[in-house]
Amino acid sequence: MSDGRIKSQKRKMNEMLFLAWHIEALARQKRLPGLSSLIKDDKTTGKQQSDEEMMNMAKLLNAAFGGEVIEVYGDTQ
Repeated sequence: MSDGRIKSQKRKMNEMLFLAWHIEALARQKRLPGLSSLIKDDKTTGKQQSDEEMMNMAKLLNAAFGGEVIEVYGDTQ
């Protein structure tokens, strides 16, 4: 079996164990907490990046991972 498949199965098993643990923990509660206190908000708290900031970050990541700089339409990407 490939390493990716094994990692995927381990992650799925961990998710199922996490779910089972929380189901049992909630079953033992005398009074359930409000659902809104259990649900996490997916909103990001970071600031919106400008196009220039995104491009600079992409260039930094490209350099960090040993990528090549490619010229597209006269611009260095």
